[in-house]
Amino acid sequence: MNPREKNMLTLVGVAVGLGIMVFIGYKWFVVPLSEYNATIRKYQDENDELEAKVLAFTEGRKKMDVGRARSLTANPNAAAFDYDVYLKNLLEKSDLKVVEVKPAAPLKVKAVSSTSTPGIKDTNHWLLSFNVRVKGEVAQIASALDKFQRTNVEHRIKSITIDRLDTALGKAAGKTLGVVLVIESLVVAQSKTPSGTIPRFDPGSSERNYPDMGKRNLFVGQETIYKDPPTPPREKKIKEEPTDEEPIPPPELDVPAYVRLTQTVPDQQEAYLRNLVYRTRETKLIAKAQSGYDQFKISDEFGQHVFLTAKVLRVDPRDVYFQVTNRVFKLHIGQSVREAMETGELKNYLKADLQDLGLFDEEFAKLHESDGKSKTNTGTKKKGSKSGRE
Repeated sequence: MNPREKNMLTLVGVAVGLGIMVFIGYKWFVVPLSEYNATIRKYQDENDELEAKVLAFTEGRKKMDVGRARSLTANPNAAAFDYDVYLKNLLEKSDLKVVEVKPAAPLKVKAVSSTSTPGIKDTNHWLLSFNVRVKGEVAQIASALDKFQRTNVEHRIKSITIDRLDTALGKAAGKTLGVVLVIESLVVAQSKTPSGTIPRFDPGSSERNYPDMGKRNLFVGQETIYKDPPTPPREKKIKEEPTDEEPIPPPELDVPAYVRLTQTVPDQQEAYLRNLVYRTRETKLIAKAQSGYDQFKISDEFGQHVFLTAKVLRVDPRDVYFQVTNRVFKLHIGQSVREAMETGELKNYLKADLQDLGLFDEEFAKLHESDGKSKTNTGTKKKGSKSGRE
């Protein structure tokens, strides 16, 4: 065997040895490691699934405890009697004329299969249903719904139908409405509430003034709530031969006192202002940057005097937040801008807190900081003078 053949044999031997070592390493190390990792992942997934079930069960247990505390007595017939007394009392205190309160037979709630509570066939919950027919005006209906919402008991209004009873048209139409409701109350199993416990609504007043709803006829349209403002005084005539230039005096009428918030559309962050002095079209506001409607000005009829320039920050169901210079105000529906600036300033908030709530625009404040020093877009009146060559 020559040296070249020896070298070739050596290389073949080394290659075979390495192959055997790789095969043994793969079989004895890589394959078991992969199997161990797959087993670990399987157990982790099962553990995560069990944790999710425990969490769902814990959350359900908390809701069950709250439901038991808010439930009527566990006996469905006694609970139906107690709730019937509560309903009639609520409707009478809201000055509604009760036509009918008809309870239906208690219905047992069927169990719904769940991964967190398998094997449960009966819930022992009962559903009470009441068909209610009443008559009243909008303000009385709103008062009843407000009291209903502030009652600490497991119940809901499943459906409500409101229709007018007077078929006359226009402003001659009566304000009495007919209301049909389907109300449901849930009797939670193992409730500790004793029989004869009548639900009571929270006597505290709501932030919203629901009686104001009675000032608007749903079937006629908006009626005038506020009196027309006094007729603006006529402006004095300009002198025929002025000698110098002098600043334009501010108008005698405070226009912001007659600009009121009439409508809010919080889902679209829109609102509308109405000027009761000049009877112009409603001013559209949109609390979105670069919308073209996120700022508004209030000026006199000819735009010579600007009372304020404001930035619209947010639109809530019945309120609009706006900024003038570095001050933030809350404008309630029906209020004038002047009233909001006198009573609705958010003084108890730090600027950082307002910024966290999205209720402060730093760039707008810097741009209009001079407006706080001078509310007047002064301008000048040019007074003519005689000129000529002698």
